[in-house]
Amino acid sequence: MNKKILMIGSALFGIITTLSIFIVVLQHMEQASNNTDTKPDIAAKNDAVMKLIDRGDVQTYENGYYMIKDLEHIMYFDYATQKEVYLCNKPNCKHEDESCSAYLKIGEVNEIFYYDQHLYLVNAQEASNVVSMNAAGTTSEASDNGNPSTVYRMDLDGTNRKKLFTVPSGTQISMPYVIKGNQMFTFLEYYEHIQDKQNSFTTNITSRKLIAINLDNGSYEEIDDAMNDSFIGIYDNKIILQEIVYAQDPNLFDDDISGYIDNMYHSDIQIKLFDIESKKSEALFKESFIDAEQIKVGENGIYMLGQHSKTLKYYDINKRQKSDFTQLSQSDMTLAPIIDNKLLVYHYKDEAAHIDRAEIIDLKSKEQSEFHLKDTNDYLVEILASNDKYYFVQMGYTLGEEYTTWAGTTQQDIVATDYGLILKEDYWNSKANYLKMENAK
Repeated sequence: MNKKILMIGSALFGIITTLSIFIVVLQHMEQASNNTDTKPDIAAKNDAVMKLIDRGDVQTYENGYYMIKDLEHIMYFDYATQKEVYLCNKPNCKHEDESCSAYLKIGEVNEIFYYDQHLYLVNAQEASNVVSMNAAGTTSEASDNGNPSTVYRMDLDGTNRKKLFTVPSGTQISMPYVIKGNQMFTFLEYYEHIQDKQNSFTTNITSRKLIAINLDNGSYEEIDDAMNDSFIGIYDNKIILQEIVYAQDPNLFDDDISGYIDNMYHSDIQIKLFDIESKKSEALFKESFIDAEQIKVGENGIYMLGQHSKTLKYYDINKRQKSDFTQLSQSDMTLAPIIDNKLLVYHYKDEAAHIDRAEIIDLKSKEQSEFHLKDTNDYLVEILASNDKYYFVQMGYTLGEEYTTWAGTTQQDIVATDYGLILKEDYWNSKANYLKMENAK
């Protein structure tokens, strides 16, 4: 399927960091190293934790939260000090070049995640083309294949960055990933550049493979064709896959958005269970897309909500059995990711995605209750990370002054984002008792 490439620019800025926070980070690292083998034989361990890494998933490092800011810096929110800092321990560092452990100049799109006392960084830059126009109005194409997607591993303080894997030429990877020990599973996309009817250039994905990457030696294995597959969950050390079985080839619709959507609603969803040891898949069930428009994975099952439906369906993976789970208060609700066996469902009141109504479903008791935690912009307070006691949340943001873009449209940029900690019980009881984080300047 064609993917339009958006070229994003970012601004550099500097700051003097606080060293005391990184003493805490280093102490956490030392404690972790004392509790684990220095060089474990991960490949031989069947008890390594399997983890799904995807956008919107909750980070689980117990002492802080890592994020990429302004596309070029790794930031760390320390729970103990309630401060945000650059992931750098150099005094008076301006964070402007690669001598700084917080600085990123690897590619345009970077993804960072925590796993087993290390940080992983994936440069997931997609290839793109640059098109120039001369005075006569004709265009010339200059290929820009970008930096190849590369996986790095580093210590929790950003040091000792090591390159683990680089994709072959003409391919790319991006989230989601599944990682277990020294194995990382993802989808390798093969692409080509094409010119569409509007004379703009796009990246066309010609094939997509499910692959297993050996993070110890940088080798990889192509397991299966996976053009329309995605990872949606983990169950019993197996990967839950969702495949869209299209009624018609989606590439036939080009820019016909209504035709593409209609094709989707006449297609099916196939749910499969992939065993990473045998490299084989088991088909669990098939459902029409219109009856499983939204899918979320819980501890032992899969929850589904159809278009305009109030009936939340459930597939029990243990029993291989499907049933109606509960009735929602109204139709056209949106399902949030399941966190701590609770499912948040909400309804938008306008096209700007402001929240009209939100409810919590306790998946153990099936009890439903209203949820009222909203930020100052009338959006839900979003959980970004958790430990045993707290959630790390985005509490809201501040917009700058309105301005007119080159295209003549008006726009406002986010100039500040508010983050904080909240007790888990306070979050689910809609009590806005935050421990506010101090942002880096």
